Amino acid sequence: MVAGCSLALSCEKPENGQVDSYWSEDIMMPDNQIWYKTKNENPVELKGFSEEEIVSHTYSDGTGVIEFRNAVKDLPAQAFTKGCFQICQVRLPKRLKHIGEEAFWGCTHLESFDLPADLESIGDGAFSNCDSLDKIIFPENLKHIGALAFNECDRLTDIVLPSGIEALESGVFKGCDRLESISLPEGIKTIGAEAFSYCTRLQTVHLPESIVALGGYTFSDSGLKSIVLPSGITEISQNLFLCSQLEDITIKGDVKVIRRGAFSYTPIASFEMPASIEMIETMAFRECKNIKEMIIPEGVREIYGAFNGCPALTSLVLPASLEIFVDGADNCPVLTDIYCKCTDPKEYSLGSFLPALQHIYVPRGSATKYKRAFSYYRDKILEYDL
Repeated sequence: MVAGCSLALSCEKPENGQVDSYWSEDIMMPDNQIWYKTKNENPVELKGFSEEEIVSHTYSDGTGVIEFRNAVKDLPAQAFTKGCFQICQVRLPKRLKHIGEEAFWGCTHLESFDLPADLESIGDGAFSNCDSLDKIIFPENLKHIGALAFNECDRLTDIVLPSGIEALESGVFKGCDRLESISLPEGIKTIGAEAFSYCTRLQTVHLPESIVALGGYTFSDSGLKSIVLPSGITEISQNLFLCSQLEDITIKGDVKVIRRGAFSYTPIASFEMPASIEMIETMAFRECKNIKEMIIPEGVREIYGAFNGCPALTSLVLPASLEIFVDGADNCPVLTDIYCKCTDPKEYSLGSFLPALQHIYVPRGSATKYKRAFSYYRDKILEYDL
């Protein structure tokens, strides 16, 4: 048994600022033991370990020591969740390879955590709702972090991911509303849905060139103000920046699709649409209050309700390549001019609330067709050499 395990050890930081020697890195952590501290005078109830595995479980003065028959390499799913409201510190053996799903889910007093050096994977929801956790250092051997692993750890302020991480799963840092910076390694390829949603203090993120996909809602409701999308991104996913603080975006690659709600309810003021765009889905720019002009490039074939509710939009330019324009603009109170370059608007329609609309400019010889398509605004249609 470990010497000193009966010492009185609380979760509070010492007044003199010194770290308790029992938890110092100078102490050799046995491969077959787990140590923990609690906020009260009760040992935690473990889950997932077989009785044959545990040699002893001693507890004194807020400190517990669990000794196992063999070296501990896997922490079971929900291992500490039954003691979640009292556990505040844990030390795991350095040879531990895997932390199971929801192993520390809801451990609301868990303040700091040193991940073992040999750790390779963290299961889904492993530290979810650990809302006192203020620091986490990821070992270089780590290869996988599961979905929702650090969901709503709202005291985390910065994250540095190791080089072996190739993917971030969905919701991994969702709701970390004090997270200000995230360092993503070169080599990471995908970021899952909602990975940084509701990270309200996260204003900028550097995306490495290795990234080829961002999941839906990745930055929704975040504080993100600016971003550069790497050249491997070919679509802007559904609700990617929904309700974020996005003001500026640079697109380096050949993005072909802007999915539903991608920029909805953002303060973005201008958007230079890539020439590679082919389709803009429903509500892509809904309620973008600062956009004044939108020029759609040639090559775009389909637009569905993309610009509804844009209160500052005054001018909209549609390309000759556009085949489908379904309720493409509605509830735009100051939209005055629409320029349509297509000669055959057979699948075109406008919304009914465009009170400031003055002109719909169309190619010469196509006014009759447009008056059928836009019958409500037929008196606004003017032929022009576009």
